[in-house]
Amino acid sequence: MKQKKIIIILISIIVFLGLLGTTYVLVKKYKRKPAINPVNFSQNGLPGKLLGPITSQKAINLDPAIVLKWTNQYRADNDLPALKVNDFLTLAAQKKTDDMFKNQYFEHISPSGVTPAQLVASVGYNYKMTGENLALGDFKTEKELVDAWMASPGHRANILNKDYTEIGIATGLNTFEDRGKTWIAVQEFGKPLGDCTKADSATLSDINSKKAEYDSLNTQITALSADASNLNSQANEKIQKGNEIYTNTSDKAQAQPYWDEGTALRTQSQAKLAEAKTLQTQAEALQKEIQQESDTYNTQVNAYNACIGS
Repeated sequence: MKQKKIIIILISIIVFLGLLGTTYVLVKKYKRKPAINPVNFSQNGLPGKLLGPITSQKAINLDPAIVLKWTNQYRADNDLPALKVNDFLTLAAQKKTDDMFKNQYFEHISPSGVTPAQLVASVGYNYKMTGENLALGDFKTEKELVDAWMASPGHRANILNKDYTEIGIATGLNTFEDRGKTWIAVQEFGKPLGDCTKADSATLSDINSKKAEYDSLNTQITALSADASNLNSQANEKIQKGNEIYTNTSDKAQAQPYWDEGTALRTQSQAKLAEAKTLQTQAEALQKEIQQESDTYNTQVNAYNACIGS
């Protein structure tokens, strides 16, 4: 009996160890290591990932000012004007750098779905166009970083894009996934919308106000014309009644009240028509003002649309 108990205990220990081993294998098998392999992702102004070297000889510092120097040097080599630093774009680049380290991702679109365009807009940059370059790796110098971008067609296209006029650059050295401490660099490119003048909102407000006034005048004119027509019909009936009485009786005294009432109604009708005519003159003048202001406003809108579309 005692031996039987010992055998049962040994079997239980073996089964437990077996289950423990199986659990370890399963956990090890399905534990996900963060992936940093390049992904084929490219769209206008958003080139694919640029993963740099893994080495212990990385730079102690990557100065954004020197990154800008080499960026503009390559633009000059291609007969392009230098990009100017924009504080809003610099802030956006720094926010992107910090967010990638914080949330451990290396993508143009953040895990929360924020695109580069939405990012630069969120910091107050009004753009006509914008784009973004990202780089991750153990770069030794600023030139090596920019050279890596220049060796990638999509990133090179951003650097040499003739339409961009401004830039913001940020670099950061921190721990990223299983690479340990490494560099992330961000370039935010932009062409500001500030050069495009929007149509004057005050003009549009004035046009809408005058349109409301014009509509009100037309409503009044229609009502006055209807009243005048009705009064004139009543006047005709009264005068006709007076005429019939006079024809039948030859008595002016009996017919005169109808003639007088008809004349009074006709006078009221004519007054209504005169008032309608005055309002019609005002409406026509107002319509000309609306047309002139609308032409001016539409010219401004077309100029603005042409500007942002260029």
